[in-house]
Amino acid sequence: ERTDSPLTHDAGCADKSDTKIKSNSECDVPKYKHDVGETHTKVLKVNLLGPKELLIEFCCSSDSEIGRVCRAPDNLERVQGVRLCLALGNLHENEFYASCLAELEYLVKAGFRVNIWSSIPCTVWSSWQEVQLAKQGRNYARKLEKRRSASLELVRKFERMAKIASTSEGRIGFEWPLGCCGWRQPVVDRMLRSLKLVPIRVDGCATGLVAEHGNSKGLHMCKSWKMCVCHPSSFSLLSTRLCNGKHNHATCEGPDPVLSGFF
Repeated sequence: ERTDSPLTHDAGCADKSDTKIKSNSECDVPKYKHDVGETHTKVLKVNLLGPKELLIEFCCSSDSEIGRVCRAPDNLERVQGVRLCLALGNLHENEFYASCLAELEYLVKAGFRVNIWSSIPCTVWSSWQEVQLAKQGRNYARKLEKRRSASLELVRKFERMAKIASTSEGRIGFEWPLGCCGWRQPVVDRMLRSLKLVPIRVDGCATGLVAEHGNSKGLHMCKSWKMCVCHPSSFSLLSTRLCNGKHNHATCEGPDPVLSGFF
């Protein structure tokens, strides 16, 4: 789905065992060392003299829509956005992840309110994987299992970062497509319960999502997501984003499924 996120086709760590993955998400956190005269943090590049409202997008694209909105002129004095994408570092690498945790703890102590939103790709949990399993058999199944283990590693790591963010009274959000089979994973269920996230259905057509290619170009796309949030105002806002049934829908196919991740 998001092609330059820290979980691409091979995930960068597809040969890791599940035991190894668990230890990765529980790595030790070094203390962040603030240099005299430092105006930005070393890894997350947060402006220490800027707005104290921070929005971290976990495992996203380098051109994500959330990041674009954070950088809009009307928001520059209100919020700082951080895209945790491959351009910044690989979340599967312990050293980089530990550095992110250290900076996050430092920022909370420095008075920042940290909000965090998960954009972990759903590729390995999509219904399309069932087609590939039927076509390609056991060899593909073994590779997919490793890629799914890497995805669950990211879920664990997101949970740990979100718990730090929650100490600053920041908001937390996690989203995947509604039909994604990853929702049935015990690791995901535990994370949602641990962070006390409440699920909401959101329809793409109600967010202005339209097809950009083929015969359906210009028609609304009714791709649906489950978004899990912790704050009442977030729930109230998102709960209104449901299809009203008053328009035709495009078929989500070709390049459009990838573009739908930028709603």
